[in-house]
Amino acid sequence: MKILEWDQFAAFFEFILMRPTCTPSAVLALRGTLLKSPTIRRDLVDDLRFLAWKSLKGSVWFHGALEALSKMVERFGSKNVCVGGHSLGVGFALQVGKALAKQVEENSMLELLTTRNKELEDKLSKFKSSAEEIEERYIKVQKQVEELQKGTEESNSKISELQDMIQKLETNLSILECENKVLRQQTLLGSTNEDLSECKIRTLESDNDLLRNQQKTNCQPTDSSE
Repeated sequence: MKILEWDQFAAFFEFILMRPTCTPSAVLALRGTLLKSPTIRRDLVDDLRFLAWKSLKGSVWFHGALEALSKMVERFGSKNVCVGGHSLGVGFALQVGKALAKQVEENSMLELLTTRNKELEDKLSKFKSSAEEIEERYIKVQKQVEELQKGTEESNSKISELQDMIQKLETNLSILECENKVLRQQTLLGSTNEDLSECKIRTLESDNDLLRNQQKTNCQPTDSSE
């Protein structure tokens, strides 16, 4: 959008002069003050407003010009529209152009903020979904840990039971070994007693034999004397 300003008096209000570099597609021309009825009163009020406050935003023509300019920009694009005027129309053109540029800037900023807000919402939704997945994984891992703890507790109880059984078996084994030793000793004593009885029997038999022989020898002389 190009704002034409051909009045040298308006250049003193610190406005940047912009001249078209090509032929615009649409031109909005704003008239100046008309000292004729029925617009003379309204135009004089606008002149006084501009001289007093350097602003025409309170005028009825300001909103009409802004609406017309915004429609032209929407239709032809901001680079193909030119706005200009004479006398009072120059002030309207400059202030309407600035107001529309400010609106466009605010709208672009709003669009940028909305796009960023959407991006942040998308990121937030992704973050929420990832957080939910992490929470589900954490719950699964916690359940697995609880199951492992239960399994370790059961295995520890079984290990303690096995240790008790091993101790009992060891005690039983020691008792059996002691009994086995006693039985061995008893068997050894029994075998020695049997050997001793056999020896006694043999000695008695030999003694009997000797006695018999002696008796025989004693009996032979008596027989010869007779």
